[in-house]
Amino acid sequence: MNNPICTASHKQQGPVICSDAHGGAIITWWDTRTDAGDIYAQRIDSLGYIRWRTDGVAICVAQNQQAYPRIIGDGQGGAIIVWDDQRTGTYSGNIYAQRIDGDGNVRWTANGTLIHNPVSYTPAITSDGAGGAIIVWRDDRAGSVDVADIYAERIDSSGTSQWSPSTGVPICASSDQQLNPIAVSDDSGGAIIAWTDTRPTGIPNVYAQRINSWGQVRWTTNGIPIAALSTTSTSPAMIPDGYSGVYIIWRDDRSPTYNSQIYGQHVNARGVIQWVANGRPLTAESQNITGYDLAPDVSGGFLISFEMYESYSDMGIHAQRINSSGNVLWDTSGISLCSSRWDRHNPKMIPDGSAGAIVTWYDDRDLDTTNYMPRYDIYAQRVDSAGLAQWTVNGMPICTASNGQLVPRIISAKSGGAIIAWQDNRVGDQNNTIDDIYAQRINVDGTITGIREIHREPGSFKLEQNYPNPFNPTTTLKYSLPTDSRIKLTIYTVLGQDVQTLVDGVESAGYMSIEWNASGVASGIYFYRLYAKGVSAYGGEATSTSEPTKSFMEVKKMLLLK
Repeated sequence: MNNPICTASHKQQGPVICSDAHGGAIITWWDTRTDAGDIYAQRIDSLGYIRWRTDGVAICVAQNQQAYPRIIGDGQGGAIIVWDDQRTGTYSGNIYAQRIDGDGNVRWTANGTLIHNPVSYTPAITSDGAGGAIIVWRDDRAGSVDVADIYAERIDSSGTSQWSPSTGVPICASSDQQLNPIAVSDDSGGAIIAWTDTRPTGIPNVYAQRINSWGQVRWTTNGIPIAALSTTSTSPAMIPDGYSGVYIIWRDDRSPTYNSQIYGQHVNARGVIQWVANGRPLTAESQNITGYDLAPDVSGGFLISFEMYESYSDMGIHAQRINSSGNVLWDTSGISLCSSRWDRHNPKMIPDGSAGAIVTWYDDRDLDTTNYMPRYDIYAQRVDSAGLAQWTVNGMPICTASNGQLVPRIISAKSGGAIIAWQDNRVGDQNNTIDDIYAQRINVDGTITGIREIHREPGSFKLEQNYPNPFNPTTTLKYSLPTDSRIKLTIYTVLGQDVQTLVDGVESAGYMSIEWNASGVASGIYFYRLYAKGVSAYGGEATSTSEPTKSFMEVKKMLLLK
């Protein structure tokens, strides 16, 4: 069942996913195989083949905990990943980022490029449209436990800060707390950012700000109010409107029945509210909403999916379509995508390319009724532009493996289908002490693409140019081995004198990388040479023409500048 992305020891959790620009996906996650948490990533192609090394490429393995990664495509088949980092101490609050290319090579400083430290948390990321990213975070530099602000920084495709290196640009530095920022592209090289804000009464409400590609905020200082009420409005989600504006939805408690509804607002490129002040209700007052998501349709509006209490013990998944004027287009209560017994949570939604959408969620319809322990599975449903469910009633099973599966994430695949990734406990227990990462593709007609058992290794030996180059004092050397090989990787001077042997021994087939720290070496030109020869299945050098006998040797030049 399904395609394993990572089945390493211990716990892999919190997967997030983006397109690889070729019909496949890049998935990153928080991984505890060696310590409290590292960041790893894996690419799976459109046919379901794993493209990088088994169990993923290390994005950051610095000391202490790295967690909660976020990811976007880099526009060139790779991805940019940002995460919370505690390498300088527990709760130290660092934000780091890394770029990985389509071949699984990290392109920036080993273990990530520093975006901001300290006391920086919960980063969000969106593309700058030029191969880089705009990163947004909660920032506690004001020094009070009652004050948290929102800051942002833009980095280019080489990982260089473009706005205010080491400090970032203030998006909102108002009094009280600004929390949990999210960001989307403004389609003009900048970003629109929304967050939960407690000014001035301490009650959470929703604010937003636009920042352009030069780091200049475009709307009212400290942001415009999206919902500013005496009741709670929180947890915004949003998508671009296609005209440098944005649609925003949020959870809203203004109902006199004390039910939480979804409200929405349209803000244009100039920061002008397009619907009624404080938003329009998008779900019925009689409903009680928890999790939700949204996706664009092809007519300038959008769709929402949401989990809703149908009884004390049952939670359903519903969907609704909204036009550009904020009018709901389907039944007042939305379209039911799943109303099976018991719970289901965390709906995630993508457009299907035909004014409809595909929604995935985790679902405990197979609840263990002996001890009433939930055992969640992954389901999905497609809804068309008229609000008609297209697949099996109550959803197609994506994964019903043993124990439990959680937190699905979804992206569009070729021809209107989807790729879904999730956290999987099939080899562990109901306490989720051992989790892996799995993925599955589902086609637009609801059929499942078969599992690929073949692991695709590099097709040939290759030595890449070190990166960065020139460098000071560290650089990363990459090479590819199409088969298990005996290798020697050596650095030497222009006079042929050995400086250091970085690797000397047998390595498994795959994509490899190693960092060289030249802090004790003088500035100048250096060469690095890779010698490799395939080894037989018995550990010795291959000698038969039927075995991988090809020897490989290549030399490249690099420049150390201090």
